Amino acid sequence: MAEKLAYEIKELQGELQDYNTLVDKATLGDNITSIEMDLEDVQAANQRAEQNLEILFEDSQRRELSLKSCELELQEEQQLSEKVIQEMSDKERERYFKLKDLNAHLLNQLSEGQVELEELKVRKAELEEELSTSAIKQEAVRLFSQLHEVQNRRDQLLSEENSVEDPQKERQRLLQQVKNDNQEIAAIEKQKHAIQEKIASKEEELRILEQELDENHQERNQKYRELKKREQQIDEFLETFDYSKSLEISGINEIQSTIIDILNRTSNYIIRLNQTSSELDFELPSAESIVQQETAEVFKSGESIQNLTRERRRLHQDLLKVNHIESKITQEMETLKKRISKMEEEIIIFNDLDKVRDDAILRRQTLNNEKSRFNVYNDNLNKFNQQLSTDYDQLQRNLTQQDTYLHLNNLIQRWIQHEQVNYALNEFIVNKRIEMNSSKLMQNTMELVRNYNEHLKYSLLSK
Repeated sequence: MAEKLAYEIKELQGELQDYNTLVDKATLGDNITSIEMDLEDVQAANQRAEQNLEILFEDSQRRELSLKSCELELQEEQQLSEKVIQEMSDKERERYFKLKDLNAHLLNQLSEGQVELEELKVRKAELEEELSTSAIKQEAVRLFSQLHEVQNRRDQLLSEENSVEDPQKERQRLLQQVKNDNQEIAAIEKQKHAIQEKIASKEEELRILEQELDENHQERNQKYRELKKREQQIDEFLETFDYSKSLEISGINEIQSTIIDILNRTSNYIIRLNQTSSELDFELPSAESIVQQETAEVFKSGESIQNLTRERRRLHQDLLKVNHIESKITQEMETLKKRISKMEEEIIIFNDLDKVRDDAILRRQTLNNEKSRFNVYNDNLNKFNQQLSTDYDQLQRNLTQQDTYLHLNNLIQRWIQHEQVNYALNEFIVNKRIEMNSSKLMQNTMELVRNYNEHLKYSLLSK
């Protein structure tokens, strides 16, 4: 009862503070609009705080449920382990506790060994640093190593002396060794005959290859002579090309100078004709003849100019063709030189048949060695793969026979079922929240509060 009264008093005090705040604002002259805006801000802040509080509450409940489920699983695991221990026989239980103590002891030894190893590494680094700065210590280390080697040699000689057999056993051992050696020699002889047969077949193949190389060599020599002849012709053409080009250019220059001379003469004739126009009345017959002669010469010079222009164009086109042919010949010469140098290198290589034969034999041996190496590597990989498959099958069988693995599978199945149930419950909660939407009820409540506030404002203003 007292707690209820205290809670009511606290609520009334809060309402009184709100009213006091409202009275202070009204006394200070704040209008109703600002008060309503403050009220809306406070209501929005309250709504946000309520939403955050709901989110935090749901998160807290979810975490508590997760913690409880983890605690239950931990208790189940502990109970299961205790049950397994209780179901063990006395020997198994005793062996379990011994192994548990041994595990703890080994872990302790491992940690101590790691600490000791770190200390030894530090000590080793310090000793190596001291040793690097002292020649006497280095000499002492060398003498100690020699002494250790001598002691090992002495122990080996003593062990050999102690392991000496009696003459009869040694004789039997030597006879057995001779028999084994004879068997190995016979096997080696068989391998030798097989290798000789292979060598004979390879020599026959090599002889056929040499014949083919000789035929190819003759063909290459014929092509080489043809290329040399063509190169000689191209060299002769290139030697005379500059001279022929200079002759053509000089002819073009002469023709151009002739054209310029004829044009100058024609212009002089025209000037003279203008100068002698005043004397035409006195020398008309002679002038007419002169004009006719000059006109004929001008006509001839015009025809010669046209002919020379055509000739110049033709020569210019010939010059362009010659330049194009020159560039093409230069490129072809470069290509021919490269081909000739390549053929000379090939001729040098194929002339040395012994080297070709040795290279072929060396390549064959290299390929055989790589083949044998890859075969061994493939066999090792197959064995390793089979071993891994066997180990995997054994581990899988051991794992399926363990209770922990079976219990883990059961827990996984239960976890999947719980997830499905959780998903169904979440959908049910969402649907219920949609059905029981409290927004309308909240709007009605806020409307009542707003009306009540308006009534309070009106009553305060009327006073």
